[in-house]
Amino acid sequence: MRIIFVLIWAFVWAYICGAAMEKKRRESSAWYVLGFLFGGLAYIVTLFIKPREPEFDEIEIQRMVAADKVRALKSDISTGRVWVCPQCNKMNDRYMTTCSCGTPKPLRASAQTATANPSVGTWTCNNCGMKNSDHIFICNCGMKKSENEMINKLND
Repeated sequence: MRIIFVLIWAFVWAYICGAAMEKKRRESSAWYVLGFLFGGLAYIVTLFIKPREPEFDEIEIQRMVAADKVRALKSDISTGRVWVCPQCNKMNDRYMTTCSCGTPKPLRASAQTATANPSVGTWTCNNCGMKNSDHIFICNCGMKKSENEMINKLND
């Protein structure tokens, strides 16, 4: 009976140590074994191990997600999955025949409307000249949108 109790506690400590290391983004398989063999002592060691830093910072991730959304939106417009209302610039599904503002769907959405993408504003980087969407806050060259706007105000 005592051996069963010891084995149960060993499995509990194995799980605790492995889960602690997974939470810190570390390799956890060895820590399951160490937790099983050494129990609470192995867990105390896990408390002193620092978590692994993420590969990308949050701003970079948000920027990549925003760029992917814009790319998908442009693709949807160019392939005809959505259409842009010429009156209110709202994006509508291709199956909708009228926009919520009451404007009927144009007979043929031009490629010019698709490239213009009127629902997304742009800003031009003073450092490299690249055009960025309004939801992009840092240009590819590293210039921040806020710094760019300050330079524009100083030049005006």
